[in-house]
Amino acid sequence: DSQSHDAPSRDSQSHDAPSRDSQSHDAPSRDSRNANLDVPTSHRSSAELRLDSESRATIIWHTFDPDVEVLIGTRTRPHWDQTGAVTFVTIRLADSVPKAVIQRWLAEQQAWLSRRGLKDLEVDSMLARTDLPRDLQRAFTKFRNQRWNEHLDSCHGSCLLRNTEYARIVADALLHFDGVRYDVDRFVIMPNHVHVLVQMRPGWELRKQCESWMRYSGRQIHAAAKTSGPCWAEPFDHVVRNADQFQYLCQYIVDNPRKARLRPGEYLLWIRGPGFFREVVEAKP
Repeated sequence: DSQSHDAPSRDSQSHDAPSRDSQSHDAPSRDSRNANLDVPTSHRSSAELRLDSESRATIIWHTFDPDVEVLIGTRTRPHWDQTGAVTFVTIRLADSVPKAVIQRWLAEQQAWLSRRGLKDLEVDSMLARTDLPRDLQRAFTKFRNQRWNEHLDSCHGSCLLRNTEYARIVADALLHFDGVRYDVDRFVIMPNHVHVLVQMRPGWELRKQCESWMRYSGRQIHAAAKTSGPCWAEPFDHVVRNADQFQYLCQYIVDNPRKARLRPGEYLLWIRGPGFFREVVEAKP
């Protein structure tokens, strides 16, 4: 995807200003609709957790609209945002991708280019070039994103979120303003990163909300784990382009624990409607 990783969105309100919710975001209480994380394990197949769930019909999920304004912000990389469009956000722990792994990932991309006769082309300039076939650029982007996610799923670093206590802190933060500032379709909390599909409501910024999630959860995790220093790295976000991609990302989130070979209790999966799942089993043929 040629989009950037972070997606700041337009917001006329300050994110730390009082909201319609009487509680401060920096002191979230568990959403009463999902008060018990220790619900019985639900054994559902991936096929049963698809986009067409009746319980999700009350939310209209909007994908990228080429006729609506897109805001682009930058930090270490550009971030695209479109108000009211559902966005796939990845937040990872600061130590989740060590320098050695980043170097390996860059080398893998350079090798991909070399195999296609593009050994003199720098990785950073690949997507900026206008004289290369678009199909080639898409294939390159798919490869680099796939390898990045595979490195994340290898569970490098401290993997603090494997601890259910710390994963609950993140879950509380994600659900605290669900239905007020934004609507969450689903999320999975992996040992060292989080994937969430979220749609901001008018007047609230995704970038600031991500900062709020990370600020609150980072502070609480540090207090519980008796650690210090940066907790989170810069988030990745992608505005969902169409309904097919939305369904693909919905399924990606559901399948992520299985593909990473995690055991029940090493992750938290939440889906609008059913709620929390401690285990997702494969559908039998």
